[in-house]
Amino acid sequence: MRGSSAAKSLRASCSPAPRSPAASSTPRRWRSDPPVPRPERDPRGPAVTPIPTLVRAIAGGPPAGRGVDHVVVVGHALDRLSDAWHRLGFRTTEIGVHPWGTINRTIRFDHSFVELLAIAEPGRIPPTESGAFSFGGFVADRLARRGEGLAMLALASDDPDADRAAFAAAGLGLAAPFGFERQAVAEDGSERTVGFDLTFATLRGSRIGESCDAGFFTCRHRVPDDFWDAVPPRHPNTAVGLSAIVAVAPDPADYHIDLEAFAGLRALRASSFGLALDLPRGTLEVLTPAAFRWRHGADSLPIEPRGLSLAGLRFAVADFGEAAAQLIAGGFPVLDRAESFVVADVAGVAVAFEPASPRPPQELR
Repeated sequence: MRGSSAAKSLRASCSPAPRSPAASSTPRRWRSDPPVPRPERDPRGPAVTPIPTLVRAIAGGPPAGRGVDHVVVVGHALDRLSDAWHRLGFRTTEIGVHPWGTINRTIRFDHSFVELLAIAEPGRIPPTESGAFSFGGFVADRLARRGEGLAMLALASDDPDADRAAFAAAGLGLAAPFGFERQAVAEDGSERTVGFDLTFATLRGSRIGESCDAGFFTCRHRVPDDFWDAVPPRHPNTAVGLSAIVAVAPDPADYHIDLEAFAGLRALRASSFGLALDLPRGTLEVLTPAAFRWRHGADSLPIEPRGLSLAGLRFAVADFGEAAAQLIAGGFPVLDRAESFVVADVAGVAVAFEPASPRPPQELR
């Protein structure tokens, strides 16, 4: 009863959703406007979509693509960042310590998680070396340039060498192999050694000068049973998983080649809102700025992106009403958008909650 009443109360208090960008009277380039001259193409070659799935199969990896492993949300202070996500109704793990000066907490689901990350010891961040990826350096640079928010996307891996071969064949930029171990505290209080192998890829748009303002990598768990819980934690908001990671770009279509190569499959769906890529676990969406603001509220995108940026997360919840009750108790302003409740800005991330009941794939709307 509490959840049902909370959902009704929340929906009654939410402002009406604005019109879809597709229904707006504002002229759109994807309608009947005259063609817009496109800038010079990337010198990497003609815009021919590669076949990363075939490359992946030849390299010995699974041809079905890569599912979401985790996302990284960065903040200036881990305690403040964790408090915000606790008020959303999530449980977090104990603090983990990295050898390069960052600390984290994670929000666990069934084989995917959200990593809340902050810098604790700036002096331990190693200097950036040519060809190498500095995890701590990336986080420090992101916080200095754009502040808190959704900074990285990691897809699951069981073979880093196959990932590197597939990324190289698709023309993605590569950093040197990166792996590490650290101590972690399990749900039962015991300590375990967890290890990871990360393969960082650089995604670029199809136009010269375009870039991605985010980190993309695959993650292999060296001993999966030492990291994943036998039974996923139960969150007060009844969230059961990450249903979608939402990116934004001035022209989403400019990134479709590299996104398909990174995901290891060709399954993009397109609409006037942008692109959607259904992964084995979760969905990756890339929306136009107008579509993102319509879906998540005008305050959800304060800075106009110049390239591809990660901006929002959608969670599937078992009890929509209980999720609404948690948001009310947490004191968040909430919007009712496209069959979901949305908090436009949680430390730089737009967070949406939607029912976990399965629905067939549909156009972005």
